[in-house]
Amino acid sequence: MLHRTIVFLALIFLVAACGTSINQSIDIADGSLVDGDLTNVNGAIRVGTGAQVNGQVSNVNGSIQIGDESQVGKINNVNGSIRIGSGARVDGIESVNGGLGLGSRAHIRGDAGTVNGRVRGDDQIQIDGDLRTVNGGIELGQGSEIGGVVRTTNGNINLDGVRAAGLETVAGNVTLSNGSQIEGELRVRRPGRMDSKVPSIIIGADCRVEGPLVFQRPVKLYVHENAQIGEVEGAEAKLFSGDAP
Repeated sequence: MLHRTIVFLALIFLVAACGTSINQSIDIADGSLVDGDLTNVNGAIRVGTGAQVNGQVSNVNGSIQIGDESQVGKINNVNGSIRIGSGARVDGIESVNGGLGLGSRAHIRGDAGTVNGRVRGDDQIQIDGDLRTVNGGIELGQGSEIGGVVRTTNGNINLDGVRAAGLETVAGNVTLSNGSQIEGELRVRRPGRMDSKVPSIIIGADCRVEGPLVFQRPVKLYVHENAQIGEVEGAEAKLFSGDAP
């Protein structure tokens, strides 16, 4: 709640500072150049195809859409979904109460995260930093690369042919498939309060976890006979063959 309030007040300040109108949408035409921030309250922000915004894109109570092959600075949003088009480039994403959709070949040149919302990415997504949610799942398609840690608290993680530096959850199920690779640690943390759920961790065929697998709570760990994993702490792996345990 504190985080949400801080973000909201910060965006209101930006609106006042930039003189941006309130209660209406902002539409940036295809191929346009905006040399500054885009800030709005109570309306959508839509950036067209092949456009460039040399500043932040910030919104409260409205969606944000970035068109294919466009380039913008950091995105901040409260109470609204975010959609990044195919081949678009964004400096970073911070969201509260809204899902995040990433088109194929989208490139986030920093961290990307949402507090209450699901992250769904197409193929060949590139995120240079961490990818995180609190209450929401993460799903990424083939050829995607995450330079940092993929992290959830209450949300499932499904990586299909994805490479990431690390993976961490508290209460979510994890499925690695189609040769996904975790270059560091896979960790399931102890919940902060009593939780009887037993997450399922599935390491599919040809997948690899190079670092240790650390489980600070009970889990069901399934490892394909063709997968490669590091040292396991806190669970016993059950081997399986075929597409699923």
